[in-house]
Amino acid sequence: MPMGASDSKSLRTSGQVDGKPADFEYTRNEEEQLLSYRFANSDCVETLQREDIVALLPVHAQFPDDYSILYVVPPGDASARKIPIFQSMIATRLPEHFIHDFSPSGSSCWQLRSDRDGNRGRPNLHVVISTLSGAGLALDLFYNVVKHVLSYTGLQESRDYVVHCTQSERTITELTTSVFLPRANEANAQAIILFSGDGGVVDIVNTLLGGHRSK
Repeated sequence: MPMGASDSKSLRTSGQVDGKPADFEYTRNEEEQLLSYRFANSDCVETLQREDIVALLPVHAQFPDDYSILYVVPPGDASARKIPIFQSMIATRLPEHFIHDFSPSGSSCWQLRSDRDGNRGRPNLHVVISTLSGAGLALDLFYNVVKHVLSYTGLQESRDYVVHCTQSERTITELTTSVFLPRANEANAQAIILFSGDGGVVDIVNTLLGGHRSK
């Protein structure tokens, strides 16, 4: 987000990380957004960069000061690992500006689409994984990172969303023809999380535009 020099802030609070006393410092300026924390009686400072933070979610209404920070540890330059590692922690009494900057605004699309498909009970949230796109890491990225994020929102695979893995170059077109378009024609709002290159987006849009569409 764009910020001017007058918005530069470095805020400090004392709280807890996973139940252990810790001091927080949030740096917020034009160059970076960085959360640092240091455990009591320790000189070691841990940091979370803006680009590594996935979400900030409240833990429970009974504990208004507690938040789950979902984040990833990216692969290092010398690491053989090719995908990030998902991590989470519960932080208490975070700086207010950090909470403001990283809390979701409004309702997330997957929460809006977590209702059932009429009386048939079919989930309206779809995860489409193009297994051969790019470096072929989409499947690992979903199951090692994104699935954990969905779990934190209370969503479970099969019950709340369906995972579709491509079997050929036509899989996304066939899914759109057989699932997405018919359900849209039945006035079912759906959300699609797509792990694909731009070709997957083009396949969905072209199939929707080229098929029969109800009012």
